[in-house]
Amino acid sequence: GAEEGHCRDITDGRVVPEITAEELVQRLDAGAPLRVLDVRAPNAIAEGRIDLVPPDRFINIRGCEIMAMGNRVRDAIAPDGPVAVVCGRGNASRQVVVQLNQMGFQAASLRGGMAAWALAVVPRRLAPPGGFDLFLQFDRVAKGSVGYLLGAGGEALIVDPPRKAQPYLDAAR
Repeated sequence: GAEEGHCRDITDGRVVPEITAEELVQRLDAGAPLRVLDVRAPNAIAEGRIDLVPPDRFINIRGCEIMAMGNRVRDAIAPDGPVAVVCGRGNASRQVVVQLNQMGFQAASLRGGMAAWALAVVPRRLAPPGGFDLFLQFDRVAKGSVGYLLGAGGEALIVDPPRKAQPYLDAAR
């Protein structure tokens, strides 16, 4: 987003903790007390946000506002517990993560930002129906849709694949 171009790069080649979209889904599914800090502008959030996190654990403060707050950020975000920081493509969130972690937060940037979230496919193994050896559900979390892979006797059937079906094909092997 536009906010990414207005912040000074403070990562200085440092390793910035990251979390993938799939890891974020798995942690939220497991009930981890993870908060999501979305540093995009409100109009970008209106177009789509990570809605798997309960509303009381979703925070929206623009990245450059956080950068300008200094230690006052603790008044807006409690430093207790993990925070996944999200932006459009994973750049502005890295800047915010560096600043938050310097202040004692446990922050990680969503690798690839909302662009990666839009493409995330999370496989879930289900009990196979009679006559099948394998039954996987593929959750396309940003789209709110699912697809399936059924396997038996070395053959596989894909039901409702996305345009990029590689995760399904990889699972079929």
